[in-house]
Amino acid sequence: MHSIHGYNLNFLPNVEVNARGAMDCSTQSVNPFSSSDFSSYFVDKVESIQQSTADASKPILTSRSANALENFELVTVDEVMKLLNSVSAKQCALDPVPTWLVKQCADVLAPVITSMANISL
Repeated sequence: MHSIHGYNLNFLPNVEVNARGAMDCSTQSVNPFSSSDFSSYFVDKVESIQQSTADASKPILTSRSANALENFELVTVDEVMKLLNSVSAKQCALDPVPTWLVKQCADVLAPVITSMANISL
């Protein structure tokens, strides 16, 4: 198992952890999980949740009015970098990526996050 600071990194393809605990992305490794394994895990998880809540009473949904959001400004890479670097170092074992890793890779992640945010507007 590949891990750093107790976080399982098996979901990252082609990542090795050297003896000092640093990531080495140059090493070619094979992720032991296939896309089918990944899909099956989530299908099974959803089915399990549906079965465990099948006898629960239906939720009561009420509608409410809200102002429409009509105008959005595109974000910049600098704004995203500033946000990523200002994030608290707090994290939870359930976080898919450790905060320290996001902050360490902010220069690589910021342009991708910026593009995703701007495309979604």
